[in-house]
Amino acid sequence: MFVLMTNENLNGKSCDPNRWNGQAGRALGTKEDTRVLNAYLDQLQSKAQELHQVITIANETVTAETVKNRFIGKAFQSRTIVAIFEDHNAKMKRLIGKEFEKSTLQRYETCLMHVKDFMQLTYNCNDIPVIKITFAFLVDFEYYLRSVRNCGNNSAIKYIKNLGKIVRICLGNGWLAVDPYLNYKPKQNTVNREVLTKEELNRIKEKQFSMERGSVSCI
Repeated sequence: MFVLMTNENLNGKSCDPNRWNGQAGRALGTKEDTRVLNAYLDQLQSKAQELHQVITIANETVTAETVKNRFIGKAFQSRTIVAIFEDHNAKMKRLIGKEFEKSTLQRYETCLMHVKDFMQLTYNCNDIPVIKITFAFLVDFEYYLRSVRNCGNNSAIKYIKNLGKIVRICLGNGWLAVDPYLNYKPKQNTVNREVLTKEELNRIKEKQFSMERGSVSCI
């Protein structure tokens, strides 16, 4: 319910506290100035409800702040996936050799490249708001990695996990209200690596080569 704060001026309009119905959110009386004020409040309430619907349809988080910003015409700066991902990678780059290896940064840069290509193919755009990262987004991105990029299971899951760090940043900052990974449970396949036996290692150690190592040339 829209409530006008008494004793305060709203766009040149005010109301005596003794003539204000707090429950109804309207001024009391039948005088012309009261009717004008209530009509103005009706228009404000109608606009607020309309903006609430617009924000809901746009799948944006509805808060008093978002409605207020829309109401006063303040531009809504939506957090986007690529912008946050690039900021993460830039910070990681400055910590190479201190907290991260160069190979780790390369994985995140490759993941960002895949995310960009996926969005271009799926949404025909270069970037989208982080609120669009949903369970369906993850499922479609995984399918893209497997089908278009021909990634194996474990490689695809690693990229999904890299994206997961960006999602956790968004959740921690309140830019994303629902964790899309909540019901998304990808599984990596166990890789069975062949291990040489002691006898095989000894045969390699005792192997006699007909060519001296120093005589081999590289072209």
